[in-house]
Amino acid sequence: MTREAKRLSVSGLDKLRHAIGFHQVKATGRTHRKFAAIRAHYNATVPDGDMEQAKDAGLVTLRKTEDGNYQYVLTQEGIAFLSEVLECEITCPYARE
Repeated sequence: MTREAKRLSVSGLDKLRHAIGFHQVKATGRTHRKFAAIRAHYNATVPDGDMEQAKDAGLVTLRKTEDGNYQYVLTQEGIAFLSEVLECEITCPYARE
């Protein structure tokens, strides 16, 4: 886990969880928890400070959509970070390399 990732705020972590559609109830298993992500992006109409911090840490990439919105897409490193923090094996075919 990078130094920048450790500085991520609670609201930033919540936005990363939201980006993959994570909810404790949806995770399976008791001791070896698993979760299959249904998406890997977070959309915003203006640049988001928490997600910019995650971008600086290498957890997400940023792309501007055709309609002018900002789309933050989790990277494989971001998925690994969430897996470690949430203590849950997360699989996500939508994450970027």
